[in-house]
Amino acid sequence: MPSASSPNTSPGANAPVASSADCQTSLMQRFGVPDTDAHQLEQRFLERLLAEHQGNVSRAAAASGIARRHLQRLRAKSG
Repeated sequence: MPSASSPNTSPGANAPVASSADCQTSLMQRFGVPDTDAHQLEQRFLERLLAEHQGNVSRAAAASGIARRHLQRLRAKSG
């Protein structure tokens, strides 16, 4: 068992945490999805999700597994 003063040696312990925007960008680049297609996909997803839940962000967030606050940010970003 490591002592309290020993450095954390677990893999990735000092790795920087990527933001969701960084992850989205890297996935789009990895799979060759143009920015406009990804944006349109995100908008359609939000529209359908919110329509399914009659515009109730809390229920839409719970059903999709997306944090309510993040879903609100996505809505604000998409206009």
